[in-house]
This record gives sequence, structure tokens and C-alpha cells, in this order.
Amino acid sequence: MTSRRRLLQAAPAALWPAAAAGKKRIAVIATEYRLDSHADVIAGRLIKGYEYEGMRREPAVQVVSMYTDQVPHNDLSRALAAKYGFKIYPTVRQALTLGGDQLAVDSVVLIGEHGNYPDNEKGQKLYPRYPKAKQMYDESRELRFPLMARSSLPVSWRHPPLELDSGAPVERAVTVFFGGKEAYGFHAQEAPQPQKTRRAEGDRAEHV
Repeated sequence: MTSRRRLLQAAPAALWPAAAAGKKRIAVIATEYRLDSHADVIAGRLIKGYEYEGMRREPAVQVVSMYTDQVPHNDLSRALAAKYGFKIYPTVRQALTLGGDQLAVDSVVLIGEHGNYPDNEKGQKLYPRYPKAKQMYDESRELRFPLMARSSLPVSWRHPPLELDSGAPVERAVTVFFGGKEAYGFHAQEAPQPQKTRRAEGDRAEHV
């Protein structure tokens, strides 16, 4: 079995096929793709485009392949593939190589959220994803490919809008959340991030 490292090393960027109209080719790897799932929220904009402030934004990239680990009864991926012309592959490797022997996409969107998976004794959902963030970062540096991960919450709309002055004295931040402590516990940490980062230099805000 070819390792992830060998697969990435085996495909110089010059050999990657170009997408239609010069668009970069994207492979989407997701645990499941249903309405309002993270795959739909993120990859859906790359497939269909989106509306922003009354303006239509067309995708600047082209999704050419997809793999979903599970296919729930309300799956959207198969219908989208038929409509937008990308192919769904039975394995992650085939989605990255487009069924060939070498890496054949310019970028991979990896969304390991949602789906029917068991919990461990800590209440963490056992998604089939690689959780070693430091090792993933180190390998991206070694193999010289860009790696980006973040939450959408710090850049989401805030109602009512709240913008602290730079250098504001912040002593305590309180967040109320619902749902599982793994996913929504993280969201509770991320939501007040824009406000806490504007606190005075050297200050530390207690977050409860």
C-alpha cells in the first residue's frame, strides 16, 4: 500500500492535469455530505458558488472528485456529482489520483465532521481522521505543500455586532453553548476569539 507521504512525493506539480478554463482541481474528502453539514457549507461553495452581499460569486476552482465515508439517506453528493460533472470514487486514494497512479489534483479539502460514528469514554466522536496536528504540520513543511485549517466562527456575523477597541482591558469572557462538548465546546472557545485578541498586550482574559 502506497503511503500518504509517497503519494505526495510522487507527483510534481508540473505533472498535474489542468482543469477546465485554467481552474485548479480540487478533491473533496468528507465523512458525509448532507444538507447543512460542514461538507455542504464548505465544499458546496466550491461546487456551486455562493451569494455574498447581494452579489453572485462563481467558484474560482473546480471540484473534480469526491470521496464520502458514509452515505446517509439524505445524502446530497451523488446528485451534485451528476449535476456538476465531478466523479465520486470508492476510496480516498482514487479520489486524489482520479483513478490513476499519481496525484492528479491541485488541492484537497478534507472535512472529517458529521456521520454515524461511536464515542470514546471521553465523549469524543471517533471520526476516521488523523488527529496528529503537529505531525501533519511538520509533514506539510517537509513536503513543501501549503496546509490551512481554521474555524469559520471568528469571521462569522455577530448579532448584535460587537467590536472592542484595540487594547481594551478584558478580564473575563463568558460563552454559553449547546450540544456535544467536543464540537460545541471548541466553538465556545472560538466564538469570542475576535474580541479576546483585541485585549491589551500582556493581558490574559479568563474564559468560562
